[in-house]
Amino acid sequence: FGVIFTNLKVCNVRMVLLSYYHPLTAIEMVRKESCRILIGTPYMVQRMLSVTQGNNSALSSLIGISFTSAAVSSALLHRVKTELKLLFFMVTYGSTEAGAIANGTCFTGGERSLLLSLLFKLLRSTHLLSGAVEYKQFEQNSYSLAGKVDRGVEVRIRDVVTGIDQSVLEHGEIEVRSHRVMGMLNSQSS
Repeated sequence: FGVIFTNLKVCNVRMVLLSYYHPLTAIEMVRKESCRILIGTPYMVQRMLSVTQGNNSALSSLIGISFTSAAVSSALLHRVKTELKLLFFMVTYGSTEAGAIANGTCFTGGERSLLLSLLFKLLRSTHLLSGAVEYKQFEQNSYSLAGKVDRGVEVRIRDVVTGIDQSVLEHGEIEVRSHRVMGMLNSQSS
């Protein structure tokens, strides 16, 4: 909800929210409202692309997609890049309790608008987007990249059994320390 409230209060961005998800409903809302950015899970985007069967004219207003809640396959990113002609897509890693802890924004090179292209190049060159990731990096990996860890967030991987810190490429429990992590509330009454 933090993303939603930030956009509504700070940026004054008009948002279209669906009370339930169905790919046909989502496609129709993107078309009807001329949505510019779609936020959803990889499954949702995959279902929308499957329903359109290559005729993505109803999604032509989109300039970007932000993937949340699940790993994104390189095959889906390839479809998004080739079929939708977006300026960017973003992959976010996080949870309800920790918020977004890592982001990867990929500029796909689409030339929808000279002004938007220049704005994105400026943001990228000034490092205001800390999680810029080249498309080649997404393409070269069989696993999903989550981008770069945001400032003010510490992440480590620990072995579940031994508690020993693991290297970045090892399996283990992900521990996060950040001002964004929700504290535990003791609900026991005395």
